[in-house]
Amino acid sequence: MLHLVPNGYKIRGHIGSELQRKAAAILSIEKDDNPTRSVVKTMKVRKGRMFLYHLLRQHGILPLMER
Repeated sequence: MLHLVPNGYKIRGHIGSELQRKAAAILSIEKDDNPTRSVVKTMKVRKGRMFLYHLLRQHGILPLMER
């Protein structure tokens, strides 16, 4: 897990910068307004397409991905 600069989408620190340059894709996972959901979105993809999903956490069950 790496943290972003507070006012942007740049990964913090030297290691974060190096990983950002080398990565095939960078995903961001953020809290949603609904406490049972998280937002998963792509910040960078070299080959492929960008996406936005919601992870729905259910008690005792694996999380569900929904668009």
